[in-house]
Amino acid sequence: MLKIGVIGYEGHGQAFTEALNGTDLGEKLGMKVTRVWQDPLVKQSYQNMLAAREKLGFQVVKERSDLEKESDGIIVGEERPARYLELARPFLEKKIPTFVNRPVGPNVGDAAAVFYLARKYQAPLLTGSSLVFDPVVRMLRNEIENYQPVQLFYATCPTPYVNFYLPHIISVVVTVFGPGIAHVKCLALEWDEPGWTCKNGIIAYLEYNEKSKCPSAHGIIAQVVDRVKQWYGFRLKVFGAGESPEYNTYQSHGWQEILEAFKEVIMTKSSIVPEDEALEVPKVYYAILRSAEQNRTVELKEFDAEIKERIEKLELE
Repeated sequence: MLKIGVIGYEGHGQAFTEALNGTDLGEKLGMKVTRVWQDPLVKQSYQNMLAAREKLGFQVVKERSDLEKESDGIIVGEERPARYLELARPFLEKKIPTFVNRPVGPNVGDAAAVFYLARKYQAPLLTGSSLVFDPVVRMLRNEIENYQPVQLFYATCPTPYVNFYLPHIISVVVTVFGPGIAHVKCLALEWDEPGWTCKNGIIAYLEYNEKSKCPSAHGIIAQVVDRVKQWYGFRLKVFGAGESPEYNTYQSHGWQEILEAFKEVIMTKSSIVPEDEALEVPKVYYAILRSAEQNRTVELKEFDAEIKERIEKLELE
C-alpha cells in the first residue's frame, strides 16, 4: 500500500483524501492517505480535517516536514495556488514524488520554478488536470491526425470558478493538439471575485505556431456560466479534414485516472507528462488573464523573461 501525504485538506487535497480513504478506490489502487497537514489559519478547512481524521483514518501532523516520514508521494492540494512553489520545494529537493494542483503557481514564473526544481533534483512531478488522463482526451490525442490539417476547434468548460475550471479546458487543448500556442486574445471576461470567479463566462481566441503539431490552427476556449440550469459539461469539436463529432471530454471515473497517473509517477519514479506540455497550461491560463486585463493579444514568448528572472532568483533563495 502506497502511503500518501497531503498538504492542504481543502480543494483537491480533501477530494483525493476522501476518494482514497473513504471509498474502495484506495484499495483498488493500493494507495492511502496516511498523513495530512492543514494550515490552522484556514479555520474551516482545519476543522474539516479534524472532523474527518478518525473516519478516514489519517494522522494529522503539525509540521509540513513531518509528511516526509514514510510518505511515498506528496499531494500539494491547497485550494489556491499562491504558495505552491513554497509548499512543493522541500519535497522536490528530496526527490519525493509530488503532485501539484493546477494552475501550478500564482504566476508563470512560480509555475516554471516548480518544473525547474523537479528537473534539477530529478524529482518525479505530476501537475494539473484530471482531464489530461480522461479516456476520450487520450483517444483524441492519438486520433487528431485524422483531422489534419486542423483549421479550427472549440473547447468549453462549465462554472464560474476560473482558477479551478479554466485550466481544465486548457489542459484538454494542450493534450490533444500539443504545445506550441503562439498567442492568446481574451474576448470576454468580467470578474465577480477577481482571480477567482467570473460573472458571465470567458471567451478566448488562440492560434498555434507554424512548427506545432497542428500548424497555425485556430481555437476558441470558452468557460460557460449557466446560472439557470447549472450546465456542467466539457466539450470539444474539431474542423479540418472533415468535421469531428462534438466530444464530451469528461468521461473520467471520478478521481481514478488522475490518481492512477500519480501512482505511475511514484512507481516509475519519473514524470509522465512532458514538461513543455505541462508548462504550456499555466502559460495559456495567465496569458488569458493578462489579455483580459490589458485588452490586447498576448504572445506566450512574453513569459520567457519572467521565467528566467524567477529561476535566477530561486537559485539565490
